[in-house]
Amino acid sequence: MKEYLIEQLNEYCPSMAKRNGGVKDIRLRNLDNKVIGGNDYSFDILIDVKEAMGANIINTLSEKAK
Repeated sequence: MKEYLIEQLNEYCPSMAKRNGGVKDIRLRNLDNKVIGGNDYSFDILIDVKEAMGANIINTLSEKAK
């Protein structure tokens, strides 16, 4: 499933992926907030933007991952 999601996200940045950049990994972290109660999670997308500034593509990929 993780590999499929990485592949789908990299379709939004084909030129970056062609230069061996783009989404490299996806991680799910359990933040487990014991003070408030319940389980909180962080969905981390690791993106190699290569020579690009990166802000726009990071925002785009984050929105597409919803």
